This record gives sequence, C-alpha cells and structure tokens, in this order.
Amino acid sequence: MKESSLEPQYFKLKKEIIPKTPKLRWNIGKCLVKRVQILYNKSVLELNITAKNSQGEETMLEQFYYDKADEIIAEHGKKQKALIPIMQDIQNEYRYLPPELLSYVAVQIGVTEAKAFSVATFYENFSFEKKGNYVIKVCDGTACHVRKSTLILEKLYKELGLSKEKHTTDDMKFTIETVSCLGACGLAPVLTVNNKVYPSMNPEKVAALLTELRGEGQ
Repeated sequence: MKESSLEPQYFKLKKEIIPKTPKLRWNIGKCLVKRVQILYNKSVLELNITAKNSQGEETMLEQFYYDKADEIIAEHGKKQKALIPIMQDIQNEYRYLPPELLSYVAVQIGVTEAKAFSVATFYENFSFEKKGNYVIKVCDGTACHVRKSTLILEKLYKELGLSKEKHTTDDMKFTIETVSCLGACGLAPVLTVNNKVYPSMNPEKVAALLTELRGEGQ
C-alpha cells in the first residue's frame, strides 16, 4: 500500500479504511479524517483524527484536558515505554481516549503519532468514542448467551433508543457495549455498570435498573 492522503470526510474507520486488517481493532468511531500517520505492516496511511460533536461541528478540547494530561505524564515520566500506562490513565479519567490528547501525549513523550494511534487501535480496550456517565457492558459469552443475554441487550436498546450502530444516548447518560466475557459465568446472564456487576439479569430487572440509574442522575 502506497502512502495515501485522504480529503476530510466522515466514515467509520473499522469498516471503510482498512477492511482487511483483522489484527487491528478499529474502534475509533465516526471521526473527521485529515492527516495522521498510522503504520500497518510497514505501510503508511496518513490520517488525522479530529473530534466532532453530534451536530457535525469540530470540537476543541479545553485547556484543563491538557493540564490533566501533563499531570498524568509527570506521574509516569516523559518516556516512550510509558505510552500505554498514560493512555490507560487518561481513559480512566474521561471514560474514553480523546484523539487530541493522544497526539499531545505522543509529542510529549517522544513517540510518533503513527506509533501512538497504532497502539491505541490495536488494543480493544481503548476507545476514541466519548461515552456516557453510565457505561453498561452486556456479556454475550457462551454462558450468558444460552441464558438469553440477547433479550437483556434488546431491552436496553429499546428503553434507551440505542442500537448496534448507536451506542450512546444523546444526553450522554448511557453507553451500551457488548463484551465476550466478564469473568462471571456462574452469575450469568450478567452485565456491569461502570464495572459494578449485576448478576442473573432479565428484561424486568433491566427496566428497574435503568429507573434506579436515572434517579441517581437527577
């Protein structure tokens, strides 16, 4: 693959940029593509990821994001081997990894943007998509699946107006994700809310849980 440059446009990277790269998990979501280098098998694809809000307007991070990034970088030191721990701490802080901050971190610790973005997209745990206050993860592993975890997911989608394509509510309160295993097979079907485990779930319990969470947010 030759070096390429793309005109700014919207698309989902995991479906349209490099559809034949199974080793990479493209979870960036919908972004404006300009120019950032991402390396793959010694080939270079020049991209730049700029966040957009739901109205399609380009967003800029406020200064406190960079101040917090400086604090995290200081804790780990300005060294290349600290890239992953720094990304983990930033995601723990904001529940997602702002692309602008990843570019900033790369400069501060002396790695290329290509390296930083290739690492972030390789590990499934990292996400460039902003998430809601409550991140609900529904297990769809074997134990949960045979106990009808799909009914739980369908109930969540219906109650929150979400789908496989839309993961976060417009008010940024809820994000729905599916995972292959939560390590609690004996409690199946199970889901987590911000890493708190809810065992033996069913559609009725899901409705009650959402009512409880909505009450906490008021």
